[in-house]
Amino acid sequence: MRKFSFFIGINWCISFCNRTLKIIAMIWITNASYLGEYKIEFQFNDTNKGIVNIESILDKHIFSPQKNVDYFKNFKLNAWTIEWDNGADFSPEFLLSQLNKQQ
Repeated sequence: MRKFSFFIGINWCISFCNRTLKIIAMIWITNASYLGEYKIEFQFNDTNKGIVNIESILDKHIFSPQKNVDYFKNFKLNAWTIEWDNGADFSPEFLLSQLNKQQ
């Protein structure tokens, strides 16, 4: 199986896999603000904006330190998503799906 992708402009990616052409809208977080009680307000590059309560999705081992609210609220915004010093992060697509699920 051969797969390759390339970007067109800033917001789009074309991916070829098994003779299938997919055009994918690229999404990333442009701003994130801690609101309290494990809630973060996200602004995405595609104009989506809203609050996600992340407390219920911290069940994986890598997120153990994030269960401490003082550690949790010290995330950083990198080029596309939020991340913590221990390397844990969430993909923008996952955070957007949580936003849509919680609305």
